Amino acid sequence: MSDAHDDGLAVVMHLESARDLRAAQAREQVRKLMTAWAAGHAPGPVGASFPTRLQDALLACSELVSNAHRHGGGLTRFAARIEAGHLLVEADDRSSLPPVAHTGARTDPGGFGWALVQTVASDTEVRMHAGGSGKTVTVRLPLS
Repeated sequence: MSDAHDDGLAVVMHLESARDLRAAQAREQVRKLMTAWAAGHAPGPVGASFPTRLQDALLACSELVSNAHRHGGGLTRFAARIEAGHLLVEADDRSSLPPVAHTGARTDPGGFGWALVQTVASDTEVRMHAGGSGKTVTVRLPLS
């Protein structure tokens, strides 16, 4: 079930059935959210950088969802919202281990997702849940 609304300050979208959510589905929800936001702000602050910002957001979204499934014991919650000129994407998983940047040889396959997320985001935050029951990874991406 998804729920989206614009309360005048932020556009909020939560996907409550995250366990089966895949990266492509999350990307589509973020694409719709950002496109709706841009339509309400065009031509204003959206500007020529919007296509790049959208691609950055879709990349970050893919990596967060994929990493939660691959390394975090499964995605337990996914949310995206727009506030104060930024897209905030949150992914919760079951692991109490923080994401780590790849430290292996550059020829090793995979493992570069967290570094990519940190490159495109203006800010990242990892909050551990009480009792070691998982974590929330929040990524803030500029919209203009």
